[in-house]
Amino acid sequence: MKIKQKDLAIIAGCGNMGASIAFMLSEQGKDVKIIDMDRDSFQNLGNHLEIEKLEADAADIDILKQCGIERAAIFLAATGSDRTNIMIAEIVKQVFKVQKVVARIYDYKANEQFVDGSEIIPIYPYLLTVQELERCFNE
Repeated sequence: MKIKQKDLAIIAGCGNMGASIAFMLSEQGKDVKIIDMDRDSFQNLGNHLEIEKLEADAADIDILKQCGIERAAIFLAATGSDRTNIMIAEIVKQVFKVQKVVARIYDYKANEQFVDGSEIIPIYPYLLTVQELERCFNE
C-alpha cells in the first residue's frame, strides 16, 4: 500500500500572520515549513513541533530548494516587505511552478501593478479591513 505524501506548504515570514497560517495549514494536515531570518520570530509558533522552522533568507533559491519547493503545493510570502513578498512569490511561481502562491501586500496602491495580471494571489490587509468595516457599518 502506497502512503500518500502530505501537501507541502512553505511560508516566508514568521510574524503573526505567517505563524497563524502555519498553524491553520498544519491543523489541515499539511506538511508546513516556515522560513524567517529572525530567530526570535519563531516564538510566534510556541512549541508547535509539527512545523519545521528554518532561520534563513527565503529569497535565496538554495534555501527554497532545501525546503523542498519543487514539491510544494502552497507558498505564502508574508515577510514585512511588500517588495520582498512580490519578488519571492514571482520566483516561486515562475521558476518552481508552485500551484498556489500568495503574497501579502500592505501598500496595494504602490504595488498592485506588480501582481495585476500575474498568477500570484495578492492579499491586501488594508482593503480587507476597509471591506470588513464597510460591512459592519452597513448592517
